[in-house]
Amino acid sequence: MTQGPASAVRAALALLAAAVLVAADGPAAQAASWQRTPINGANDQSDARAAVGAGGAAAVVWSGISGRIRVESSPAPGAPFGRVRNISNCCSPVNPVDPTVAVSPSGEVLAAWQGAPDPSAIYARRGDVTGRWGPVTRVSLPGTFDDSATVAISADGTAIVAWIDEPGLVFGNGFVEAAIARPGEPFTAAQMVSGYETGSTPDVAVTADDRASVTWVGSGDSLRAADRLPSGGFSSPYTIVETPATSPQQPSFQTALDGDGTVLALWNPTSQLHAIAEAAPARAAAPPAATFASDPYQEHFQVAAGPGGHGIVCWVLAGENAGGTVMALTGVHDRWGAPTALMTLATGEIGDPTCAIDATGRAVVSWDDDYRLYTTTRSPRGTWSPPISPTSGVALEAHATSHGPVLLVFDSERKTNLATLHRSWPRQ
Repeated sequence: MTQGPASAVRAALALLAAAVLVAADGPAAQAASWQRTPINGANDQSDARAAVGAGGAAAVVWSGISGRIRVESSPAPGAPFGRVRNISNCCSPVNPVDPTVAVSPSGEVLAAWQGAPDPSAIYARRGDVTGRWGPVTRVSLPGTFDDSATVAISADGTAIVAWIDEPGLVFGNGFVEAAIARPGEPFTAAQMVSGYETGSTPDVAVTADDRASVTWVGSGDSLRAADRLPSGGFSSPYTIVETPATSPQQPSFQTALDGDGTVLALWNPTSQLHAIAEAAPARAAAPPAATFASDPYQEHFQVAAGPGGHGIVCWVLAGENAGGTVMALTGVHDRWGAPTALMTLATGEIGDPTCAIDATGRAVVSWDDDYRLYTTTRSPRGTWSPPISPTSGVALEAHATSHGPVLLVFDSERKTNLATLHRSWPRQ
């Protein structure tokens, strides 16, 4: 059957519209949709850390050559970062180091760091993305040697700082302690979280109803945790992941906690990647771990948790000589999908991937190939977009906000021109 003139015109217009839509969502358009927001004073930075709240407000902290911890913040995606602010005491007898930061959905900011004036103390400061800051507070106890601070802040502004108190001066291993501050109130005195057992690499989360969880790698290389009680103290430590005594090598743990109390743990003994996710408070019967990959060439793995029990793992399956494949896996609580190969390179050296996921399952993964940045996004239906390269550089961190993905990037191996890259979530 032949088409009439009107039908032919309609068909041609439909094809043209489809072509326009494909072009609009093609690689070039996707790359151009990423917007770069420079961070002032970016060449005066080291140890940069970023946090992005669920509403898109962002803060970046770093150790400046001025001998202070410095911060810049932005109230919304694409909004310019404000002026550089010094938020720590200065540099006597040593410079403050190892800053970390968290941002609430409403734009409140919590920063913490080690040192100045006491080089072995943990200090914290609360503020907001408009530049209003409260006083510097020492949260760790006098006469202790403390490091490895980590922070979280809830939707209502409840703040928690956790760190390691090292009685034996063994860097990164000691008693896990924490301090909490309710909105408008000072920090509580430091509380022992791990009991008199040693641990390392603490992680922390806090919810708007004042629940909090702290995890750490404890004695025997097992993953341990404690939850804050209504009385204000912490529960007795309990085990999330038990490492068998017969394990041939020490596992390499990573954990991520979301604001709903979900703990996502990733570990890598004997060249196998395992993951587990479980929700508080029903942790007595933990779901079995998922072993989702087994290969001696796995490396550079990272784990991130999103609200509602969503989790993502990204890593590199390295080639025997060069190149490799960037991999990703997503899940909700203990329900995991199959690993997805995002991009394979025959040559070059793939840098550490970074990833994030939101409450709907939308996700972002970014990595670099010899300082050429690549990124891809995942739809709630589980479809990954083709990888694109919006710019050169390296992504230090990825964040998934309600507005879209945000990356903290720098230009080259000199780690200069710190900036954020952001875009709205693409149609997929």
